[in-house]
Amino acid sequence: MTTPEEILAAVHEATGVPPSEILTDRRTAQVSTARFLAMRLYADSHPWAANHDAAKAVGKIDPGTGRHGLMRAAHLMEHDPAFREAHAMATGLLASPTAAPV
Repeated sequence: MTTPEEILAAVHEATGVPPSEILTDRRTAQVSTARFLAMRLYADSHPWAANHDAAKAVGKIDPGTGRHGLMRAAHLMEHDPAFREAHAMATGLLASPTAAPV
């Protein structure tokens, strides 16, 4: 099972946004996109998890945050090639036997 820490490390590798930034309340485009990616990766690796769990994986407590983040991630997967590329890179890192360092 993939931990939130492993996901944050993979997102850092794929986007350049450090985990400490993803876990903050900052809402710059770069940080928000990395946060959406982390939520999407959490949902991908924990299909039984609720929206609230995806939000908690990025340090948020509001279930609405998880719902919004997953909806934005779905939109970006469909419309943003850079997001798809970051998702593919992070997914590859997480699948690697030598997964991204925590």
